Parts: sequence; C-alpha cells; structure tokens
Amino acid sequence: MSFELSDASDSAQPAQVLIANVSSMTDRDLFSTLTKISKEQKVNGIDEQCLRHICNRIVRRARFLEIDDLITGVKCLSQFGVTSQSIVMQTILQLIRKNVNELSFKQIFFLDLLLKEVVQTPLVVALRQSFPFVVRNHLDMQMNHDDIKELVSLFHFCSKHRFYLRDLLRVCSALERHFPLDLAGSVSILWSVPSLGENFDSFQVIVQHSVDVVSNNVCKIDVQHLLKLIEVLLLRGFYSERLLIAASSKAIDEHWNLESIHVLLKLFSSIAYYDRNLLDKYFALISEEAPSETISFDEIVLNFAVANYIPKGLQSVLERLNSSEKLNSMEDRRRLALMLNLELLECRIDVGADLFLGDKDRVTQLIQSSQENNDWECVKIVLQLDCFKKNLSKDSSDYGISLLKNHFCSAVQSKKISFAPVLKRVFANHQHRIYNHILSESGIFFDHLIAFNCDPIDGNEHSGIYILEDVVKDLIGTNLLAISLRDCKEYAINCDRLVGQSAFESAILKSHGYKVLDVSMRQWNNMPEWERLPFLSQRIHQTQNGSE
Repeated sequence: MSFELSDASDSAQPAQVLIANVSSMTDRDLFSTLTKISKEQKVNGIDEQCLRHICNRIVRRARFLEIDDLITGVKCLSQFGVTSQSIVMQTILQLIRKNVNELSFKQIFFLDLLLKEVVQTPLVVALRQSFPFVVRNHLDMQMNHDDIKELVSLFHFCSKHRFYLRDLLRVCSALERHFPLDLAGSVSILWSVPSLGENFDSFQVIVQHSVDVVSNNVCKIDVQHLLKLIEVLLLRGFYSERLLIAASSKAIDEHWNLESIHVLLKLFSSIAYYDRNLLDKYFALISEEAPSETISFDEIVLNFAVANYIPKGLQSVLERLNSSEKLNSMEDRRRLALMLNLELLECRIDVGADLFLGDKDRVTQLIQSSQENNDWECVKIVLQLDCFKKNLSKDSSDYGISLLKNHFCSAVQSKKISFAPVLKRVFANHQHRIYNHILSESGIFFDHLIAFNCDPIDGNEHSGIYILEDVVKDLIGTNLLAISLRDCKEYAINCDRLVGQSAFESAILKSHGYKVLDVSMRQWNNMPEWERLPFLSQRIHQTQNGSE
C-alpha cells in the first residue's frame, strides 16, 4: 500500500487511490492520503460513497487514533463538507476534548482557527473555551523560547483571549530576544494590537519594532493588507509617521489605483496628516478618469485646504464637472462643497458657482430631494453657497433654513449634554449674555454663544433655536465666543484637532471674527463633576485671550 501511495503522490492522484482502497487501508495510510488530498485541494474527487466509508471507519477506530490523526480528521472532513453536527465530527471532537491537556500549543492554535469557521455546536463552543485555560496552565512548561514562529502565534493567541498582563509580558520578553523579527512575525504582532485593550501601552516597544519592520518592507505587502494594517493601528491610536511616509511612497511608486489612494488619504485625514505629493497624485488620477460615485473627494480636499494647501489639478477637475450637461445628486454635492468651502477659505478657486446658482429651480429641487433623503449636509452646503454668493431667491433660502431649524431642534432634544448650567455658574458674577442653540444662515450649528460685557439674559427661556444673524444685529462691536460640543468622531484619531466638515465650520466662524471653543464630549463625560467648572472656565479664558 505504501508503494501505491507513493506512486499516487507522484502522479497527483491520491483521491483515486483512496476510493479504491479505503476499506483495506491502515489508519496511518488513510490519514496520510487524506492529508495529501487536503494539501492538493482535490476534495471534489471524493464521492459520497467513499466519504461514507471514511466516516464509518473513523467512528469505529476513533478511540485508537492518535491526537494528530484526530486533528487531521477534523481538518479534512471539514474540507469535504462534513458539518460539526455530524456523528463522526462529534465523536472526534469529544475525544479531542477528553485529551485537551495533551495538545501542543501549535495544535491548539490550529484548532482554535479551524473551529472558528464551523457550526458552533455546544461541543465546539466548550472545546474552544477550554483552549485559553490549557495554554495558561501550560505556559511555563510548553513555551518554546527558541521557536520564534510559535512565540508570535502565542502572543497573538494570548492577546486575542485577553490573558493577564503578566502572561503577555512573559511572551513579549521571549520575543524581544529574537529582534529583529521577520516581516510575517511583525505583521502578526500588529494584528494583535486591537486585542491588547488597556494593556496596549505596555507593548509600545514590540509594536514600534514591528511597525519599523513593516515600514522597511512595505514593497512586499499587498496593498489591501497594508491599508488594513494602517487602519488597525490608527484606530488603536498608534501613530507612526515613518509607516505613513513609506505607505505614501509605495502608493506613488507602484501607481496605486484611484480607490486605494482615496482610502489611504482618508486614513491620513483621520489623523490630520497631510501628504501633498500623494494628494497631487490623487488629483492627477481624477483628471484622467471620472471617479465613481463611491469616491467623494470633497472632505479630503477640505482637510488639506484647512491646512492651507490646494492640490494641483483641482481647478481642471471642477471645470470638467461644470462642463457636464447632466449631474446626479452626488456630483452636485461634491462640486457644491468644493466651490463653497474653498472660496470661503479664500483659496482663490472660483469655478462655476454662478453657473450652478443660475438655475434656481435646480437648486430648490436639490434642497427638496436632500430633505427627502435626510441629507442635511447637502442642505447646509446650498445654504452656505447662497450666503456667500447671495444669488438664491429668498424663498429658497428661507425654505432651507426652515428645514435645518426643524432638523436641529430634533437634534437638540436628543442631546444629553448641555453646558448651560455650568456656564451660568462660570459667569454668575459677570455681565455676559449667554445664548443656547445657535444656527447661522449658512447652516452652521453650535451649542452656545457668549456675548461679553452685555446685559445678561436667561438663554434657557428660549426653547427653540436662535438664528445667529438675528442675534448679532444688537451685538455690534461685542466680543463673541462660540462653544461647540464635539463628538469624538469629529476629531483626528491621534490628537485633539478637528477634521472634515467640523474643521471647516470652525474655520469659517473664526474668519467671521468669532472666538471658537470646541470641547470633546468624551473628555467632558470622563471628567469628575468637581473638575468641570474650573476646566470650562480656564478653556474660555484661554480662548478669549487667544492662547488656545
């Protein structure tokens, strides 16, 4: 039989040998042939009758099989389409569970990965839950300090199953003896980052080392794999400029497609990191090919514009959009956002604003369709453009503001945080006026407006939303401070800098002469009650004096 198997292996026909000899094979030959079939992925060569013989044979012989054969059986039968609910799989898994303490770490890591993909029967769940306890109990005896691949897998397993910090540090210490790690090991370490939880700071050395290895070898990493790795690190708050520079160089040198560069620029924007060469490459591609509807570049351009950089090729892209005879809503919004945002930030880009606004029926229709789709950002853009160009009819403008007032009234009612009580205490002995819930005619909403050195009023008596332009008519020459409560999603991941539309709106308010104070809701929620009054008082004082 062994000769036949050798011939079968050479001729790449182990499935035929198995079908012909399944009844007479020894256990060793059976599992050896199954392993070859699995490796060569010739699963389709096994017919139903042969599979039934295999399953019956394994059930009869299960208690005499070694652990390696049982694991091979689980792997191969899963590939053959046998479910974890079948008798043969239940039999094998029950035996593995009975001998779970005899499993090596490599066998546990393999089974943990394999059983994750099968139907989660009570037996499968119980077996998977036992793995972390076995590894933890045998960590001292089985950890091989000389096998770097097993150490990397062990670190990943321990972090995924939230082992105690002391156990993770022991594995980490063993890994550090093998620096520098290879690329595969470094990538595996970085995939462990999301699972480190509050222990992340304790592993800065090994994470930084892995990032350095990846940065030096970005040319060997698949584009989508690299983008996902960067996203994982940024979401965890780990910032490596070296990796970002390497990724940007790879994108330019290897001529990534438009969609991949778009994803990378979005990741850069999320941490307020601006690579001008990559942005210019991005717009060079956009100039060559019309972007799909999934590519909305207005926020990317806006982030760079707030950082005082306008990409090369932007004007030609806007001109091409304007030359289109028929635009859908996505393209309308894209063009509107860019024209308005860049002009208001005095970037000297003026392409077609009057052309678009000349068709007032089209603008009104866009506002109405935006209302139906709850696309309030688009309504805001039209209003901001109207405020800037003063070309819309009053009916369209009033209609848009009315829509936004109703929308923000609902938002205010659902908002659980308000500074109003604290602000009243901050200015209890001062002649300042406090307004709550402000909406400008250009669609910018913020939570509080403070007019310094004015007769105080009780802003809480007003249950609706103030229109900013109506309020400031009586406050000419008064120092005004706008306060906005910001969600954590409005900030860059790695710092307290606003990004996207929030950064733009804050910049516009500042350009109109307002002092602007942005406060993170997450920071406020995590702050003890006794710290809030001095914190807010200090931030207001710093903003008013221009020191923030």
